[in-house]
Amino acid sequence: MTEEGTPVHHQPDVEPEPEQESLREYFRSELGRTIRGFGHALVG
Repeated sequence: MTEEGTPVHHQPDVEPEPEQESLREYFRSELGRTIRGFGHALVG
């Protein structure tokens, strides 16, 4: 019973990885836009 429950817990652990990558790319683009906006504001 315990052995069967272990593999089920391992599967969901591998799913959040790809999601984190997408979030990282999203945050990177968002941060880039924000930094660019701040740069223009400072230069302006």
